Amino acid sequence: MSNHSRSFNAGVNDLKALLDKAFTELAAKPSSPELLATYQSALSEYNMYRMLQSNSTKSLTDQSKSVIRNLA
Repeated sequence: MSNHSRSFNAGVNDLKALLDKAFTELAAKPSSPELLATYQSALSEYNMYRMLQSNSTKSLTDQSKSVIRNLA
C-alpha cells in the first residue's frame, strides 16, 4: 500500500507548488478576482488529486482484505 501511495507524491508536490505560488500571488493582491480564481482552481486540483490518492489506496486495501477473508 505504501508504494502505491508514494507513487502519487510527485503529482502532489507539483500541485502543492502551484497552490503555494497562487496563494503567494493572491496574498500580495487580495482584491484581484483573477488571482482568486487561479487560487481556487489550484486548490480544487490539489484536493481532487488528494482524494484520488485516498480513494485508490482505500480501494486496494478493501480488495486485499476481501481476498484475505475469502482465503480464511
